[in-house]
Amino acid sequence: MSILINETRIQRPKYITEIYHWDREMVNNNRWKNSAGIYVFFDKAGNVAYVGKTAPFGDSHKNVGRPRRRRKYESRIKRHFNGKGKSLMWEYYYKVRLYEFTDFSSRDIYESWWIGQLKPYGNKSGRYYSVNSLLPNSRLKKNNWSQYQKDAFIKRVSPENIALWRYWKSTTTQDMDINTWISTQKMGFISSLATQVGQSVFDFYRGIRKKARK
Repeated sequence: MSILINETRIQRPKYITEIYHWDREMVNNNRWKNSAGIYVFFDKAGNVAYVGKTAPFGDSHKNVGRPRRRRKYESRIKRHFNGKGKSLMWEYYYKVRLYEFTDFSSRDIYESWWIGQLKPYGNKSGRYYSVNSLLPNSRLKKNNWSQYQKDAFIKRVSPENIALWRYWKSTTTQDMDINTWISTQKMGFISSLATQVGQSVFDFYRGIRKKARK
C-alpha cells in the first residue's frame, strides 16, 4: 500500500476544513458541499475515531417515487454527528476533517491506507479489526465508557437494548441473539415490565434509556 501512496500518479489529498459537532451544518457550505473525498473523525481526547469516504460531503436531493418527488438525503457526516444508527455520543464524533479528491481511485487507496496507519477505533470492517480486538483497545478505556456503551459500540445497538436484553436473558432459558430479540420480543418484554412497576411503557423505557446511557 505504501508503494501505491508514493506513486506519482496517485492524487494527493486536498485538506478543506475542520468542522466541530456544534457546526455540523457547515458540511453544506457551498465551497465544498458537492465535493467528494475522505473524512476523518476525532473524539474529544484527540483519538482518531473513524475514517470514511463519501460523495458529496453535504446533503443531497433526489427525485424518487411516482409521482416524482424531490427528497432530501442527509449526508453521511451529519448522520455520524447525529448518532443515527449508532450508539455513539457527540464526544466520540467531536470534530471531522474533510479532504477532497477528484479521482475516486486515489480516494479509495488513501482511505484504506489511512485506516491502516491511523487505526481508528470506529472502523469495524473485518479487513482492519476483528471484533474481539476492539474492547481491550486503550483508546476505548481512555474514554471511560460504561460497559453498556462498550457493548453497544461493538454490537451496533443502543445501550438500553443491551440492558434489557441482558435482563431478559437472566429471566429465561431461551438462547436468542440480541437482534432477533429486538425484532420479536423486545416490546412485549418492556410492556410486561412496565405493568409490573405501574408505569406507562413510554415512561418505563425512557427511564431505562436514561440509565443505560449514563
